[in-house]
Amino acid sequence: MFAVFFPSFTGIVGGANLSGDLKDPAEAIPKGTLLAILVTGISFICFVVLSTGCSLREASGEESYAEKF
Repeated sequence: MFAVFFPSFTGIVGGANLSGDLKDPAEAIPKGTLLAILVTGISFICFVVLSTGCSLREASGEESYAEKF
């Protein structure tokens, strides 16, 4: 999980560190940071929804009758 979540946060900080290359840093940094946080949040929510859709609701560890055959 660390490999999935860590790059998004370092990307947000890395984008803010490149402020010297921007035309208007005072306007672009807040917009870019908020947009990066929004996109990251949406992707995390999608990741949670997709991972929960792939899991069993009741996983007891016992084989059911249908799985034995």
